[in-house]
Amino acid sequence: MASSQPSTKRRRNESTITGRMTERQENMYKHGICMYDKMLPNEASRKFCNQLLQGDYKPAGYPVYRAKHRRAIQIQAATEAEAIIHRDILPTVVPSAQILHTIGKLKEEHLRDEIDAPWMRASTMGDKHPKPDYVAGLRRSAFDEETWDKLMNYGTPDTPVLLSTATKKGSIGLQEAEYQAIHGAAIAVRSQIRLFWQAYGKSHAKVKELYGQALVYSVCLNHDLVYILAHYATLKEGTTDQVEYYHCKLKIYSLTMEDGKDQNRPYTFVQNVYEKCGSQHVKKIQDAAKLLKAPAPALSTGSSFKLQQLSFENEGSSESSRGASDGEAVFKKPKLSITAVMGQELAALRKMMEEQKVESEQQKEKLEMELKQQREESQQQLKQQLKQQLKQQREESQQQLKQQREESQQQLKQQREESRQQLKEQRDQLTQIIELLKARKD
Repeated sequence: MASSQPSTKRRRNESTITGRMTERQENMYKHGICMYDKMLPNEASRKFCNQLLQGDYKPAGYPVYRAKHRRAIQIQAATEAEAIIHRDILPTVVPSAQILHTIGKLKEEHLRDEIDAPWMRASTMGDKHPKPDYVAGLRRSAFDEETWDKLMNYGTPDTPVLLSTATKKGSIGLQEAEYQAIHGAAIAVRSQIRLFWQAYGKSHAKVKELYGQALVYSVCLNHDLVYILAHYATLKEGTTDQVEYYHCKLKIYSLTMEDGKDQNRPYTFVQNVYEKCGSQHVKKIQDAAKLLKAPAPALSTGSSFKLQQLSFENEGSSESSRGASDGEAVFKKPKLSITAVMGQELAALRKMMEEQKVESEQQKEKLEMELKQQREESQQQLKQQLKQQLKQQREESQQQLKQQREESQQQLKQQREESRQQLKEQRDQLTQIIELLKARKD
C-alpha cells in the first residue's frame, strides 16, 4: 500500500496541472512536454549556460541597412508583418552559422542553416509539425557515408538540431513563438535521447549524462523582445524510459530599451552557442551514430526504387519497443503487403486530419486572442480619447475663465477711470460755484 501512495499523489498533481491548461498545452503535456519554465537541474549545465550569455559580439554584417539605421528599422518593424521582422531584425539577433564560417568568424565547419523547413519526418508531440524560421544543425559533410546511412535510417528530423528560432509579431505572437519553440526543441531533444538509447543502451553512463543537461537552444523574438531558452530532458520518477521535456528561460532582452543597451546580447549568445557547443555537438552525434546498426541491404523488388524507400513502422511503436533491449538498436521494418500499405495510408490520412483539427483550433485560439487584443486596444484608445477631450475641455474652460477675468479687470479699470473723471468734473463745478458766490458777495 505504501508504494501506491506516491503514484496516487503524482496522478493527483498531474490532474491539477492539466486542469489549468488549454487543450493545446494539455496535448503536449500528454507527450511529456512541461510548458512551465523550470531551472536546469544540472549545476554544470547552468554554469555553462551563464558562460554562453557572456561576451560582446556585434553583428558581422547587415543584410540591407547600415548599423546606424538599426534603431529606426526596429521602430519601423513594430507595425510591420512578420516577414519584415524576419528579414530586418532576425539577422541582427540570430546570425547564420554558415555565413559566420564563410567570412571567417566561426571555425566550426559542420554547422548548416535551414530556413522555414518543415520537419515532416519528425513524429509530433501534441502539436503540428514544426517549421522554424531558422535552424542550425549538422551538415551532411560531418559524417562519412556509412555513418550517414545509419543516421538517416534512424534519425528524425533530417539534421540533428543545435539551435532553432521562432519569429512572430506583437506580444501575443511572441507567446505563440515560444509555444512553437518549446514543441520543436522537445522533438529535437527526444531525437538525441533516442539516438543515444539506440547507440549505447538506456542504462549507459553517456545516456545518464544527457538528463538535466541543456541539449538544444532556441531564440524567440518579435520586433523588440527576445527570449533565450535552453531545453533539456529528465527521466520521470521511478521509470527508466519515460522522459519529460523541460525548458529554462535563460534571459529576456529588449532590443530598444535604454538606447539599445542589450541589443547585441542575443547575437552574442548565439555566436557563443556556435563556438562553444558546435564542436561538442558534432562529436557527440558522430560518436553515437557510428554505433548504430547498419541498415538492412535493399532487396530487389523488380521496381525502379529500393525497398528502403517504402514506408516504415515508427521506431517508437509498442511492437518495436517490446522486442528491444537496452543495448539494442531498434530499426524500422519494411511493410510490403498491400493491406499494410493501405493501412499506413489510412493512418497518414487520419494523422493529417488530426493535424488539420489542431491547426484549426490553434487558428481559433489565435483569432480569439487577436479579438481580445483589439478590444483592449479599442478600450485603451477610447480612454485616451476621453482623457484628451477632458484635458482639452479643462484647458478651454481655463482659457475662458482667464479671458473673463481680464475683461472684468478691464471693465473695473474703465469704471474707475470714469468715476475719477466724474469726481473731477464735480470738483470743478463746485469750485466754479464757490467763485461765483464770492464774486456776488464782493
